[in-house]
Amino acid sequence: MTLLAVSPNFAADQTLMGGKWISSVYNIVRSTDGGETWQPVWANPPQDLAVRFSPEFANDQTVYIASSHVDQGGVWRSTNGGATWNPGQQLLTPVLSGNVNYGVEVLVPSPQFATDHTLWAVTHNQMVFDGGSYTPYSGYLYRSQNGGDTWQAFGQAAYDGSDYNLLDVKPSPNYAADHTLWAVSEIPDSLPDEGLLWTSTDFGATWQRLPEQPPLWHSSAADFPDLLVFSPTYSSDHTLYFSSEAGVYRSPDNGASWQPFGSFTSFYDWWSYIAPSPTYARDHLVFVTVAEGLYWTDDSGATWTYAELSALDGHALALSPDYETDQTLWAGLGHAGVFASANGGDTWAPTGLHNSEQVFDVAVSPDFASDQTLFAATAGGVYRATDGGTDFLTVTLGLTDTNVTNLEVSPGFASDHTLLAGTYGGLFYSSDAGDHWALGAGMPDFWRLVEDLALSPAFDTDHTAYAVFRYSGVYRTMDAGLTWQPLGLNGFDASVPVALSIALSPDFVSDHTVWVGTQNHGVYVSTNSGANWAPASQVLDDCQPILVSGSGADQQVWVGASLPGSQPGLYHFTGSSTWDQASPGLFNWDVLALAFDPADEALFAGVAADGVWRARPLPFSPRSGTITPAEGGSLAAWDGSLEISFPPAAVSADTELVLTAAQTDSGPGGGRVVLDGVELRASQGNTPVTTFSEPFTLVFHYSDAALGPYAESGLRIYTSNGASWTELVVTRDPSANTVTTQADHFSRFVLTADGSRLYFPLTRR
Repeated sequence: MTLLAVSPNFAADQTLMGGKWISSVYNIVRSTDGGETWQPVWANPPQDLAVRFSPEFANDQTVYIASSHVDQGGVWRSTNGGATWNPGQQLLTPVLSGNVNYGVEVLVPSPQFATDHTLWAVTHNQMVFDGGSYTPYSGYLYRSQNGGDTWQAFGQAAYDGSDYNLLDVKPSPNYAADHTLWAVSEIPDSLPDEGLLWTSTDFGATWQRLPEQPPLWHSSAADFPDLLVFSPTYSSDHTLYFSSEAGVYRSPDNGASWQPFGSFTSFYDWWSYIAPSPTYARDHLVFVTVAEGLYWTDDSGATWTYAELSALDGHALALSPDYETDQTLWAGLGHAGVFASANGGDTWAPTGLHNSEQVFDVAVSPDFASDQTLFAATAGGVYRATDGGTDFLTVTLGLTDTNVTNLEVSPGFASDHTLLAGTYGGLFYSSDAGDHWALGAGMPDFWRLVEDLALSPAFDTDHTAYAVFRYSGVYRTMDAGLTWQPLGLNGFDASVPVALSIALSPDFVSDHTVWVGTQNHGVYVSTNSGANWAPASQVLDDCQPILVSGSGADQQVWVGASLPGSQPGLYHFTGSSTWDQASPGLFNWDVLALAFDPADEALFAGVAADGVWRARPLPFSPRSGTITPAEGGSLAAWDGSLEISFPPAAVSADTELVLTAAQTDSGPGGGRVVLDGVELRASQGNTPVTTFSEPFTLVFHYSDAALGPYAESGLRIYTSNGASWTELVVTRDPSANTVTTQADHFSRFVLTADGSRLYFPLTRR
């Protein structure tokens, strides 16, 4: 299900338009109850479509569809609120030559549509195979002054003999008085750099290029600018905002001049979007999203506050040695740099290493509380901060390869000052906190790229560490990195296990256990320090990263991997070569980094293109409590996300209650998305209890971040008997973010949302 458009009168009419596959046929669907139910209104519509509501929809019930498809493109209209469409009644069929239909890329209604009935439609320049060769044809700007019945074609914006594709057309907020259209055009490589922003004062018939243009990094024909945004108080302040690959810019004088609006320039900044507050005149609040996160200013750009991470690659994670008390962790997020959180990941702030060389790893001094020392491995070498992360300096003397992929800090760093660094060209060691580096000996002659690195928990005394080289397998040092010896799991052939990642048991000193993730052959384990290897799983692919936590029988092993032929995710070792999918939230995401705090039982994952996630502490360890006949009882999840309570007389004898997180993506289906789940069990002695004399109350708590765009009115609770799902009667309290139900028997319960809306998260925790 894809949400295509929202009625401008949504508060009153609750009308939405969407796209949905029904029995393998794509349909345009409509909802008039805010998304609770949907009705198909056009089966097999034109492809590559956009929906536009009339600004006067409350009165004229007019909806337009524009298609940019090269064969099917055009404009259609419905005059009954989108309830019915006539596929044969095409208002605009843009044909330029040889019956080639370029489709409509942009469709814009006039702000005065009620009186002038004006629409603008844009087609783009195309290279068309015509007469045996490719011929360029100009795109057009079309204008209709009768609601789409007839159209007049104008050429595209032109400068110095060249035509420019218009990517966006926006009427001025003062259109009633100034009759001005603004346009954003592309800049193909073959054309001059001028011409990014344009205006027209004759309804689009001709265009004038702004004399001064905001900067643009002009590197390819695909460098489309993102947004031209008008200030909500444009009538009085004449302010515009514009974002491109060069950053975010503001013009206080109707486009006559441009100044940087915040320092957001980075490798990713062509993702920028700008959103001034609707009450900007009073609060001066502007939001800017770049790929590294969300920023806001409440003083018109003089100062900025960082809000949260967005969809970046979580290459590295590192927790403070005192995480239990200081709740501090760091994330390495590619070119965005190193970000820090002081509240367990709820909010983040950039460190001094920001918009930097690409960050691959982060390492923290075990004495961080006293020395405030933090390291980062980047494509430009090793960076060190001794003030908690405010100022980073490079420490690369002797580091002949500055493409640093991995960093590890000795647990005895306070006295031995030892670091190990993996690079594209081998392993380096430093015994003076990174001031000087030396290359270790005994490494492979070729394929020296270090994929992963792990130190013994007793490295300061046994000087033992392990490394994984791409294709060259596992190596070990027993002299703090001076010399290395091969231990196998190497090769190029897909028929053999090739090491990708490595982790040591927290009890390595006594159990000598090493875990290795491989490509195509699952996870291997050695219980004799790497002398011999045995498969712990042979069904997982691309096993990296790998993490081991806990001690003895409580050890936990996680790995970011995928099952053959399926999507990636986070998997958990349950013994006997069995691996379960560890978290439904990480299903279909590439896990790049893992971190765990044993004291707080917090598990963190950095994932590709989706930032940092935080899991329930030890989700596989159940929580238990006792309910009594006289008083009943209650039990809550560790984070307060769920609670269950029993009234008196619900049980006939003292009953042990067990609550376990339901780590599964399975649910009732039918367009329902599982947001949370729980397995409930009870017993009196050794006798299971599944039904109760009085109903218990089950409450799911959710955060706004977890809810995302899903409607609170669509939150429901289902229960399963193992064969089917049953919807329960619920009470929703949006002010408290809770959904409550009652039941008198135990099984699996899931909180679901209507899954028919797209979710584009900035940060998910």
